[in-house]
Amino acid sequence: MPHSIPALITPEVMRWARLQAGLHDINVAASRIGRSPEEIAAWEAGTKAPSLAQARKAAEVYRRSLAVFYLPEPPKGFQTMRDYRQHAGSQSVYFSPELTFLIRTIENKQAWMTEWAKNEGAAQIPYIGAASLDKPATEVAGAIRIALGIKVADQIACTTRREALNLWIEKAEAIGINVCRQGEIDCNEARGFVLTDAYAPFVFINSSDAIVAQLFTLAHELAHLWLNAPGLSNLEGIGRGNDDDEAKIEVFCNSVAAYTLLEDSALKELWAKAAGAKDLGDRIARVSNVLKISEEVIARRLLEQNKISLKDYQSLREYFAERWRQYKREEKVRMRSRKGGPSPHLLRVLLNGRIFTRTVLSSFFEGTLPGADASRLLSVKVNNFPKVAEHAGLIPGRRYPLRREL
Repeated sequence: MPHSIPALITPEVMRWARLQAGLHDINVAASRIGRSPEEIAAWEAGTKAPSLAQARKAAEVYRRSLAVFYLPEPPKGFQTMRDYRQHAGSQSVYFSPELTFLIRTIENKQAWMTEWAKNEGAAQIPYIGAASLDKPATEVAGAIRIALGIKVADQIACTTRREALNLWIEKAEAIGINVCRQGEIDCNEARGFVLTDAYAPFVFINSSDAIVAQLFTLAHELAHLWLNAPGLSNLEGIGRGNDDDEAKIEVFCNSVAAYTLLEDSALKELWAKAAGAKDLGDRIARVSNVLKISEEVIARRLLEQNKISLKDYQSLREYFAERWRQYKREEKVRMRSRKGGPSPHLLRVLLNGRIFTRTVLSSFFEGTLPGADASRLLSVKVNNFPKVAEHAGLIPGRRYPLRREL
């Protein structure tokens, strides 16, 4: 009977890979690999070696190349994304394996994009790190709106909230920000994150969130870019309740986002026009419908201006939250009754980001990027490139600038 081939992996690397995959509970890792927790612990202690097949399965679960396990030591310079999320009670501060894999995937895309931009001779982006915490939030918000070229009239002209979100995303892409969207991560874990870079900044938005919440996430992550503060956010609450650096940054970015989406002059004018509303909630809803922004953003700004009490604000937040939970419950029912869904090629463009998709496909069509490399970068088969290009709005033969000059 043939013996299984032992994999002479490095125990420390095996443990490192498990932890970096977000599997801090060895029992969970063991269950997914299909071995006992004692066996996994033995691999990591070096008292037992996995078979080659078992090592391959571990590599699949940890989402690593098998070759990584043979490194003499854990890779140096690996940085965990800075965590700006709030953590209530005993909630885990670790990233789930799904979020870990998503972050790593987008980091790889950014590394390629940065190298491509440098090779193309692109200049560094001037707004990365242009702001600091000692600047007024209103000043930073104004700078963001000017850079994007969005006016209040542009928001009002949008007929739906989705149209408004798409407007802001298109304007962000125009100045070189690659916006990625996906809805497979729980909003309680992450509503968004940002990877700053002088050549290729990336923003991720959780598309399972409400449309107006996605818009606020985008504005929040733009503030992170202006601070050059990469990290992960779930944007819950007014603040984290402490005075650490992460809390200060999140509170500041929330404030910048609110001012970016709702200028003082617009709030004053629209609030006065809605004076005939039947109650406070209706009045806020009227302003929200005109600007296509979150009612909670409006309530927060009204609280800051002492137009409503803290008690009213807290009641409104609870009402908005419960209404959203009810919507999600009803949406699950609707989804079960629906047939089909968005095109998988469109979903791939949304996940990769329009800038990244166009850049990779343009390089392929021009013959400067092999098909295998383009396929790996986009996670798309080569024979599906034309369909993906169509959804990305890519016109064959056209050169796309990396960004509009500011």
